[in-house]
Amino acid sequence: PATQMGHDAASTRKYDKNRIEVLRLMLASCCDPLFSPADEYNPLASRWLAVATAADAPNSVCLFYSLLNTILTFDPTHGYSGFSDSHVKLVELSAQLLCVLLDCGLPGNPEPVQDSHGEPLVEFETASKGGFNIFRTLMARMDSAAELDFIFDGFSRLLRNVYEHQGGYLPNSAPKLECFQELLVLFWKFLEENPLFMNHILTKCNIN
Repeated sequence: PATQMGHDAASTRKYDKNRIEVLRLMLASCCDPLFSPADEYNPLASRWLAVATAADAPNSVCLFYSLLNTILTFDPTHGYSGFSDSHVKLVELSAQLLCVLLDCGLPGNPEPVQDSHGEPLVEFETASKGGFNIFRTLMARMDSAAELDFIFDGFSRLLRNVYEHQGGYLPNSAPKLECFQELLVLFWKFLEENPLFMNHILTKCNIN
């Protein structure tokens, strides 16, 4: 299902173009912080983002995993034969939108809470506080080794693209991602928000 890590949604040029238009609309709706001076920026002031990141925001869990999977399942080493230009643009817009959604509100509580059926939930007292961000909470509560491995492997592969694009036997043979700054921001946010992620990298992952 699309609410799990590693789910690779079907991709065609037509679907990608439709998704790109939706992501552009969402970015335009949430861009009001761009019109605020840096010294006056308030991560709690945007009414659009407050609605988009609320606990009851429609399809927020699906959107979070969809954006993350779109980004982290992309493999630039497949070259242009494996991905169209529109899919590369989709990955870049997904990274931009996820950065925007994670930049507002307060840090999420990493302590998981489950209902009587063992399903994860967000407690009412937490969700009703000002500055609650469902996306930051979802990020903070990722705790399985499979998820953390998938995230680390995805970021490692994507960030290598910066120098692999010009290096290797066939320079420029792989598409170059222009969103490496957004990827670094997302990687840093995982380190900040998820207390298990750094420990997992240092103890379980190959960081050479």
